[in-house]
Amino acid sequence: MKFLILEDEESPFELISSYIEELSVDSEVQRFKKVSEAIEYLETQKADIIFLDLDLDGEWGMDIFEVEAVHNIPIVVTTSYDNYGIQALKLSAVDYLVKPYDFEEFSTAFEKAARLKNLKTLKLSYDVLSNNLLNLTKPKILIHGVNDVHIVFYNDILYIESDGSYSKITLKSGESIVSSKNLKHFNSILTAPTFFRCHRSFLVNSESIKSYNKKTLKLKLFNGQEVPISVRRKDEIYEILK
Repeated sequence: MKFLILEDEESPFELISSYIEELSVDSEVQRFKKVSEAIEYLETQKADIIFLDLDLDGEWGMDIFEVEAVHNIPIVVTTSYDNYGIQALKLSAVDYLVKPYDFEEFSTAFEKAARLKNLKTLKLSYDVLSNNLLNLTKPKILIHGVNDVHIVFYNDILYIESDGSYSKITLKSGESIVSSKNLKHFNSILTAPTFFRCHRSFLVNSESIKSYNKKTLKLKLFNGQEVPISVRRKDEIYEILK
C-alpha cells in the first residue's frame, strides 16, 4: 500500500511514519513538504491513501485537489484547527486527525480510509470537504440516506429526531431525510450553541426556536412545530436563547 504524506514539519511526519509501521501492512511512504511538489508527483504516480496537513509552508493543503486523480484517493486530514468547520468533516467519507493524536485514532482513520471503495460517494464527499474548508461561515454536511446521499447546509436543518439506530432529519423546507447514523453521532458533529440537544430524542437548531413554554416543557419552532425539552435541560435553554 502506497502512502503519500504531505507534512512540512519533521515531528508530525515521523509520527505518521511510525504509526504506519505499527499497522503491519506492506507499505511504501512518499513524503512531500509542499503541495506543488505533491501535485507534480500525482500527475504521473498513484497513491492509496493520503495524509494531508492543511498548512504546508504557507501553502493551502486543499490545493492538492487541482489533480483530478486525487478525487479517487481517500484522504485523511491532519490539522491543528479544531473548530466547527473541521467538525463537519466527520460526516464526509474522509476522516481527520486533530494534533496531537494517538495510534488508536490514527488506526481508526486508516481503517475508514482503507474501506472506501465507492468512488462516486468519495468524490461527492471531497466536494463537501473542500467547500467546508474554504467557506467555514456556511458549512455543509453530507448525509447518507437510505438510498441517496444528501448535501445539506447546517442552517437548513430544523431538527433531528432519534428513530432507534436511525435518525430523521427535518429541514426548514419541510423535507425529511432518514439517515443510518444515530442521534449520538449527529450530536457529536452539530455542536452548541448552534445545535441544542434539548431531549434524548431531539437535536434542534437553536436558530429555529421561536419560544419556550415553561409549563409544558416544549420548544416552539418557527414552522409552528413543537419539540420536547427534558427537565434536566430546561435551565440550559436560557443560555441558548440569549
